[in-house]
Amino acid sequence: MNGNLKSYSVYMLRLRSILKKIYLKLIFFRYVVDDYKHLIYPSKNKAEAILLANITREYHRIEKGLGHKDFRFGFGQRALQELLRYLKKYFEIDLDNNNARIQTALSVLHQYIEKHKECNLDLSNVKGILERYGFYEKQNISNRELGGVASFSSEEILQMRNGNFLDLSSSRHSVRFFSNLDVSVDVVLDAISIAQNSPSVCNRQGWKVRLIKSNEKLGLFRRVHNGFANSSKQNLNCLLVITFRKDFFSYPVERNQGYTDAGLFSMSLLYSLTHKGLATCALNANLTRGNEKLVRKSFDINRNEGLVMFIAVGHYDTIFTSPKSYKDEFKDVVDIML
Repeated sequence: MNGNLKSYSVYMLRLRSILKKIYLKLIFFRYVVDDYKHLIYPSKNKAEAILLANITREYHRIEKGLGHKDFRFGFGQRALQELLRYLKKYFEIDLDNNNARIQTALSVLHQYIEKHKECNLDLSNVKGILERYGFYEKQNISNRELGGVASFSSEEILQMRNGNFLDLSSSRHSVRFFSNLDVSVDVVLDAISIAQNSPSVCNRQGWKVRLIKSNEKLGLFRRVHNGFANSSKQNLNCLLVITFRKDFFSYPVERNQGYTDAGLFSMSLLYSLTHKGLATCALNANLTRGNEKLVRKSFDINRNEGLVMFIAVGHYDTIFTSPKSYKDEFKDVVDIML
């Protein structure tokens, strides 16, 4: 009798597993439609949100160029023209000129002009935008420092890393030009070990890290990644590639969970590396299809892994520059529901 019950239980479990797989496949496209509904149905303030996102992207591209060691007068013309176009569109629909991101964009344009005082580049269209929208008016003078780049001392940063969490998080900056010191694999592995404390769904820990030191593979990365210029002065000798294993998650319900867990791990890793005294730059994995194929082949990343992000790792120069990367006020991103 007990044997029959056991056989029946095993049978029912198998049947339930099969039916669940069939059900998930049948509802898969419903999830896909839900994921893309935001492209079909306009949301409140969608136009403003899109414009602010585009403006932020373009002014940050200019910020990165302002801190380039191989500074080239007249750089970033495409980003500059795109930024001006988006700003004009923003002002044409009469949105808030005092928005902090708008003022940051104007601040970056101001720093661009200041950086080009030594050359004869015609920036009358940029100056016109600043004057037209009151950047130089008395009430906006304080906004001049919102955007652009800032210089930091490695000594100061290395002191802050051993303080409280506020000091640690404040000392983390995106650094794209490192000193020529080699990065110790053991120190990076120690940082990875600390980051393993990151939370994950049901403690599955689906992330994976590739530590790249090969000059050939680093050269390929610099060629295919637009956000990290192919420059020998960057002294890149260590790159981390973060992926997640798709087989750890159930589709379609958990289709985003791998990115969430690997994102949590990646942020922990960035802080761990900062604590260890290493400079970092968090880099997206938004590659073209062709470049992603090259990266996957070179770094031995198979189709069952989702590509999440890259982290460039190095040592700080004695004095280094980094984009200011204005952050929104916390109150702008919080909804309190009592």
